[in-house]
Amino acid sequence: MSDGFETDSPLDALSMDEDAPSLPLISLLDIVFILVLFLIVAVNSATLLAPTELPALGGRGAGADLQLSLGLNGELQWAGRSLTLGQLRLRAAELHGRRIQLQAHRRAPLERFLQLSALLKELGVAELQVQSSGQAEKE
Repeated sequence: MSDGFETDSPLDALSMDEDAPSLPLISLLDIVFILVLFLIVAVNSATLLAPTELPALGGRGAGADLQLSLGLNGELQWAGRSLTLGQLRLRAAELHGRRIQLQAHRRAPLERFLQLSALLKELGVAELQVQSSGQAEKE
């Protein structure tokens, strides 16, 4: 007797356990990862190849309105006079919008140089040209 259900129905052939067409997810993720890496490299190389304007090479202090010097021990001098950062801050009106050349000794303290650079930026200096001075160490 037949109970109305066949054991070999066409729906059994479409069950999920058998080899049904599917997308290989891991392979797609690999391809997406490679594309993302390619785009990152392409964008970075385009940025590196962007045209850059460099200033013309001039003589000592070319184009600078004022000259400052930062010595070996971090002492700051302007027109032959020693200054502190506080005294330089008081002369803000003289520095605003000016182009300054800074002669910094190669062995000057980095912290002092960074403080001076930040102060000059805060005071509105239009351009800061930095040149190193002092003897290079021989190895």
